[in-house]
Amino acid sequence: MIPDTLGGSLILSLVNMSVVFLVLGILALIIQLTHRILKSTGAVSKDQKERKETEARLDAVPEEDRVPLESLESPVKAAIAAALAVYLGAPAASVFVRRIPDSGAWGKSSRAGFNQMIWSRAHHRR
Repeated sequence: MIPDTLGGSLILSLVNMSVVFLVLGILALIIQLTHRILKSTGAVSKDQKERKETEARLDAVPEEDRVPLESLESPVKAAIAAALAVYLGAPAASVFVRRIPDSGAWGKSSRAGFNQMIWSRAHHRR
C-alpha cells in the first residue's frame, strides 16, 4: 500500500504516468502495424488513387465556368464563406443585423427584443 505522504503521492503519480505512456506506446504500435498490413494488401494505394481521381475531376472544371473571386460582391463572398464554414464544421457565430430594408414587423420586433435585453442587462448591473 502507498503511504499518504508526499513521497507516496509522487510514486503514485510516476506509476500512473508510466501506465499512460505504456498504453500510448501500444496504441502507436497497433497503428503502425495496421498501416503496414493495409499497405501490403493495397488498400492504402486504392484510397490514394481515389483521392487523385477526385482532385483531377475538380481540376477539370472548364475555364468558362470559373468565376474570379474579385468579381463577386462582398455579400456573395460572405455567403460562400459562411456556407464553407458550416460545411467544414465551424461553430456558429451569433450575428446581429442592425437594419434590413423592408424588414417590416419582424425586423422591428427583433430589434425591439434585442434592445430590451440590452437595457435589462444594463439595469441589473447598477
